[in-house]
Amino acid sequence: AMVEVLAHEQQAAEAEVAQQLDMQVQQLRQTEQQLQEHLQEVRQQREQLEQQQRQLLELSKIPNEYLCPITFEIMTDPVVASDGHSYERAAIEQWLAAGRRTSPKTNVVISADVVPNVQLRVLIHEFLQRNPQAASA
Repeated sequence: AMVEVLAHEQQAAEAEVAQQLDMQVQQLRQTEQQLQEHLQEVRQQREQLEQQQRQLLELSKIPNEYLCPITFEIMTDPVVASDGHSYERAAIEQWLAAGRRTSPKTNVVISADVVPNVQLRVLIHEFLQRNPQAASA
């Protein structure tokens, strides 16, 4: 009878261990599922960051000559002032309309006359055709 009691207790202990192992396996599977989901989120975030990095790299390729020294934006209607520098027409006209008579770049006295910079406008237009994402910068 003692052997049967011991055998029964051993079976009960083994069943308890088996049940604990099953619970641990379930917990590990849940943890694995959570980690898989987290890994997917991290991969998506990495992809978004890499995409942003690529966009920033493209934007960093915008030649400074294409940016208005007043607005720091890509010019759409560049004009040359008497200081020899190019500006966005609306920006330099606003600068002069405010009563300023000196160059925004050199501080030298300038006239109110501006001349369209057709060549620069063509170069900027071609650049934007090749780099459309730069237009939204």
